[in-house]
Amino acid sequence: MKLFVFGAFTFALTLFCVWAIRSLAYRYNWIASPKSDRWHKKPVALHGGIGIFIPFIMIAGLILALNVRNHGFNLFLSILIGSAGVFLLGLFDDIKNLKPATKLIGQIIAASLPISLGLVLQVSPWYLVNVLLTYFWFVGIINAVNMLDNMDGLSSGIVMISTFFTALIYSSSYGVNSDSMYLQIAFVLLFSVAGFWVFNKPPASIFMGDSGSLFLGYILAAITIPSRLNGFMGTSSSMLVLIIPVAVLAVPIFDTTFVTVLRKMHGRPASLGGKDHSSHRLVGLGFSEKKAVLMLYILAFLGGIVGVSLSLSSAFSIPFLMLYIILLCFIGIYLGKVKVYPEPSNPEQRNGWTPLVSHWFYKRHAGEVILDIILIAVSYYIAYLLRFEGSLKGQATNYMQSLPIIVASCMGSFFVQGIYRGIWHFISINDIGRYVKGVILGNGIGILIIVALYRFEGYSRTVFIIFSVLLFLLMIGSRLFFRILDNITTGQRTYFNKTKVLIYGAGQAGKLLLEESARNHLYKDYSIIGFIDDDPNKRNHSLLGVKIFGCDDLPRNKKSFKADELWVSSAQIDDEKISALIKLMGDEIKVKRFKLIVE
Repeated sequence: MKLFVFGAFTFALTLFCVWAIRSLAYRYNWIASPKSDRWHKKPVALHGGIGIFIPFIMIAGLILALNVRNHGFNLFLSILIGSAGVFLLGLFDDIKNLKPATKLIGQIIAASLPISLGLVLQVSPWYLVNVLLTYFWFVGIINAVNMLDNMDGLSSGIVMISTFFTALIYSSSYGVNSDSMYLQIAFVLLFSVAGFWVFNKPPASIFMGDSGSLFLGYILAAITIPSRLNGFMGTSSSMLVLIIPVAVLAVPIFDTTFVTVLRKMHGRPASLGGKDHSSHRLVGLGFSEKKAVLMLYILAFLGGIVGVSLSLSSAFSIPFLMLYIILLCFIGIYLGKVKVYPEPSNPEQRNGWTPLVSHWFYKRHAGEVILDIILIAVSYYIAYLLRFEGSLKGQATNYMQSLPIIVASCMGSFFVQGIYRGIWHFISINDIGRYVKGVILGNGIGILIIVALYRFEGYSRTVFIIFSVLLFLLMIGSRLFFRILDNITTGQRTYFNKTKVLIYGAGQAGKLLLEESARNHLYKDYSIIGFIDDDPNKRNHSLLGVKIFGCDDLPRNKKSFKADELWVSSAQIDDEKISALIKLMGDEIKVKRFKLIVE
């Protein structure tokens, strides 16, 4: 009850403070006006971070005052002082627009307070390395939360989810102890952000600004560092000490890494704002803002579940971690297709990386190769777990010494079989044989090398059979995953684009036209609302999720699928049929003919 009393009081106080700040913002014109590099389309109140900070610092300060003799008092006090420092830094940046270097120095100074009292990542046996990694963690998470604040309700919602799972990891190891300062402050943070989220959820009426995002990023970075305050996140493993908080904060880390890498590849400064975040790209694929934010909430929730499972049972949870990483890779590669930057006329004009690296990424299927390496490692690891009942005890040496061999043999086999000469999004039945041959050949070569080097002593034949099946399923699944995403985004585009289109002809040409319109950014302003076909057997069926109508349906359903354009997919459709359709749909409709040209 004590935890929920703190939470409820914080929530009510935050509601009042954010409402008051919003009222003052509109009165004194503290307004964020729409800009070309910002997402919002209308003026929105600023300085919502003040409404989060005041309730949090008041209730957290009260908690510290009631726990002066607690062994974690000094460390928590340093965290609160540091958070106040980055809040003021962010507030000053909102008003005066500080340089990135100035903000970085301020963040480092604020992080030095808890680090000097022992809040250090215990990743390596070298203290200096651990301290440097801790500074990097603070700066990275602070700016990740700041960069994630790019769409209504996104950053505040992700912070809530991450805080909830951080508290859950602590509770799963030590129980729900209402006298725990860590749980009390986590609850205060959760409910202070929840109170702000009520005003910030789509459509937002107030933004938190840098004062809120830098402050929240600092607190989140501090409470997720495994330490005596949180029971080292339920683990004593030096590897999991870093992996668990990374899983909990996967979405802000993913978005920041994703945007930074792509901006660098296109020769754009990573520190500048823009409409190129994962949330913006989801909207570019046709999702509404609410659905885009919800998808990232779901990803954050999955990351939290992975973090909790790792803290409870690392052996069984590592495959789930790997699958989660694979999912993020899938999504990152798919979102990377969305065109948000103007392409230079000469590819050599890209000045972010060398032309060699740019060529390798764009022309040599680098993403596909990296993903397959991960799939091989995951499949091989899971095969060992399945064969030896969830434990690598007694088999760890065999796994580690044979993994590089299996990776090299499989990748070489995939290259020989021409797997990387195909295009992901157009995988067909004919390609399956190539994948089967690639997996079998790679597995066979790997076994022969292991026999030659280690005489296959201590190795299990069953492991390699399981591995082959898993690898084949994961590789085919990874390719089909993109087809599934294409179908999903095609359906989303139906509702959110401007120009409504009917395609005449629900055959192979119509299917190709629909797929091209979904993938090609030149058609981003078009929405396919249906097919028309003369074949009565296709009527009331669907093609790739888009309904097929007969010509007789048009007079009865004019209003239900009022179209702006008619796309004729096949050259076999004669002009008389098209003229008859135009009479039914209205002379104002625009007609475009498409034909497949084979050279």
